[in-house]
Amino acid sequence: MRAIYLPNISFHIDEEVEVIGNSHHHLKNVLRIPESSNILILDGNGSKITATITKSEKRKTTLKVNTIFKEDNSATLDIFVSQVKKDAMDLVFKQACELKIRTLYIGETEYSQRYEINQTRLESVLQNSIEQSNNSYFPVIKKSNLEIIKNYEQILYFDSVNSQENTIIQSEKSTILILGPEGGFSDKELNYMANMEESKGIHFDTAILRTPTAFACAVGYVMGALSQK
Repeated sequence: MRAIYLPNISFHIDEEVEVIGNSHHHLKNVLRIPESSNILILDGNGSKITATITKSEKRKTTLKVNTIFKEDNSATLDIFVSQVKKDAMDLVFKQACELKIRTLYIGETEYSQRYEINQTRLESVLQNSIEQSNNSYFPVIKKSNLEIIKNYEQILYFDSVNSQENTIIQSEKSTILILGPEGGFSDKELNYMANMEESKGIHFDTAILRTPTAFACAVGYVMGALSQK
């Protein structure tokens, strides 16, 4: 079902809601959803509301609320990604939403990029992603450094060179995945992670991956491993 993001609105069954501005433009001129069609309304905080478009006018769309449901947050994966260039970072944000990442740490590492995250740009990227994926929750996004990994019982870091044999991922432990920038981790950072008792190094036998590609592969690898439990 086509979805639209509408935050900070209280909905009631059979209530009529007027949508204006960019959200109206998105429904009418981008998605081109006709009157009498049903859509999904998301607020990024677990609400899933179905509504019918009762009227589509030049400057507003009128919706009638049909059902209201609050979904539990099923996301359990946390991931640390070294900050990369803006376009690549946008793709990581989108994938974090699509793949139901619980917390995304934007990492400060030796070879990571250094710039301030534009909050307006970030919100726009997440809004587009939640509408596309129908995920009812935004990921929590925080800036951090590698010290954050001490809070986890299982640390999975993706190494461009080495891998531990027979890596077993334990679903009952709090887990964080760690991805470096496209320049990789420094030797100091790799030694720091490798020497932690809870850490496991993983290497994919592939060509050098861009960060968004590595992100999707890493999450898929862990999800696949956990699904076998």
